[in-house]
Amino acid sequence: MSTYHVDTDYEFSYYKYNNGQWLYYSGGLIFGYRYNKHLGLFLEGKYNKYWNREWHDFSIGLNYVIF
Repeated sequence: MSTYHVDTDYEFSYYKYNNGQWLYYSGGLIFGYRYNKHLGLFLEGKYNKYWNREWHDFSIGLNYVIF
């Protein structure tokens, strides 16, 4: 996903931009394994870059299906 903004005369600013456009992007992966009909495990990771800042998010979880 990427988003672009046009430079205007308004007072707000996103700190830095590239050739008159701000560049945002994020990406992620999800891996999962289903052990049986009811139980599964997942691992998720995401990378973000917005307003000239970068960060990572990671999570791990357990899924249990009741029905």
